[in-house]
Amino acid sequence: MKSFYILPLILLAFWWAMPPLQAQDPCDTAPVFVSGPTLVCNGSTSTYSVIEEPGVDAYIWSIGNVVYPPTSESFIELEWTGPANYQLCVEAVCLGSQTSPLGCIQIEVYEVQGVDPPPIFVCSPDTFIGGNPPGKYEINLPTPDGCDSVITLTIAVFPEGPVDLGEIYLCEGDHWELNGKSYSDTGFYTVDGSLPFPPWCLREMTFQINAMDDAPISIHAHYPKGKKGNPELRPVGIPSGLNEEYFWTGPNGFASSTKNIIAPDEGLYCLELTFSFISDQSQSCTFQLCYDTSPPLPPDTNDDPGPFDPDGKEGMKPWLYPQPATDQLCIAWPGTDLSGNSFQIFNVWGNVMQSGSFINGCTDLGPLSPGVYFIQILFSTGDTFQTSILIKE
Repeated sequence: MKSFYILPLILLAFWWAMPPLQAQDPCDTAPVFVSGPTLVCNGSTSTYSVIEEPGVDAYIWSIGNVVYPPTSESFIELEWTGPANYQLCVEAVCLGSQTSPLGCIQIEVYEVQGVDPPPIFVCSPDTFIGGNPPGKYEINLPTPDGCDSVITLTIAVFPEGPVDLGEIYLCEGDHWELNGKSYSDTGFYTVDGSLPFPPWCLREMTFQINAMDDAPISIHAHYPKGKKGNPELRPVGIPSGLNEEYFWTGPNGFASSTKNIIAPDEGLYCLELTFSFISDQSQSCTFQLCYDTSPPLPPDTNDDPGPFDPDGKEGMKPWLYPQPATDQLCIAWPGTDLSGNSFQIFNVWGNVMQSGSFINGCTDLGPLSPGVYFIQILFSTGDTFQTSILIKE
C-alpha cells in the first residue's frame, strides 16, 4: 500500500527536476517545398509553396540571379519563358534576422511546338468520301510534360491540267521508267498515266529525256574579292536527282573527293564526275572536266587599231578577260599605268548597270543577266577606252 503512493511521488520529483523542452528554431533547416511542378511549359504560370513554419518572419525567393523582395507569404507565382532550365530557391528569415539554409528545386521549361507541314494533296474531293475533305485542320499532340504540339495540316486538291516532270539525264545504256514503261531515247515526251509521286493522280505528263553528255556541267572559279588569294573551284549545272561522286586532281599531286575545292597552286585542275545509273545503282558513267587557274596572258601583238594606237602598231591595247565573264572581270594593258581608273558598264539600251574601279587589275561583277554589254574605262590621264563584253551565267 505504501509503494502505491511512493511511485507517483518519485515521478513527480523527476519531472520537476528536468529542464523545460525548447521549441526547434525554424531557421535551423531549409524550407520544404510542398507544391509546384518541376516540368512546365513555355508561357505557363505555376505556383510554388513551402511548409509554413511558426516563428518565420519572411521568405526570400530567388530564381537564378533574380532575388525577389522578402514576403510573408510561403508561396510564389511565376510565369515561365524558355525553353530553359532554372533553379528555384527560397530561404526563411526568423527572429533576429537569422536566415535558414536555401531550399531549392530544379525547373525544366519546355517549348510548345507549332508545326506547319507542307500541304497534303488529294486528286479530287471525292477521294476523301467518309474522311476529311480539303481544308485546314489543327491537330493537338499531347506530350507527357503537358506542352502539346499543335500541327496545322492543310489538305488541298492537286491542280488539274498537264504536269511537267522536267528534264531527265541518262548515262549511255541507262533508262528511266514511268508507269511500267522504259524511256531511253532522247527527246520530248507527252504521256497519260499516274503521277510518279503522291497523290498519284491520273494526269497528262510531259518530260524531256537528255543524254548525260548534254548536261550543262562546267567548273566555276570563284576568286576572293580583288583577286587576292586562291580561287574556289565548284562544279555547276549538275542535274538534280542524280547520285554523283567527285574526284579532283591537280598540280603537285593534289587530290580531293569533295565537291568544291580551294586550288592551292596555279595550274590545271581536273574533276572526274561519276554518275550512278537511275535504273541500276551498281552501274555508272564518268565524265571529266578541267579548269586552268593560271592567269591568262595577253596576246603578244596588237593587229587591231586601238583608241590610242590608230594604226595598231605602237603597242598593246587594253585586254579584258575572261570572256565571256561570270562574276569577275580583269584588265591587262602592258606598259600602261592602270591606277586611278574607273569604269561604267552599259546595257544595250545605254543604261548604266554597274560602275566602279579595277583593284589590282580586277573587279567583281554585280548580278548581271547573261548577254552583251558595253564597258567604258576612264584612266587617270583622261583617256577612255570602250569595248563590248559578254556576260554568261
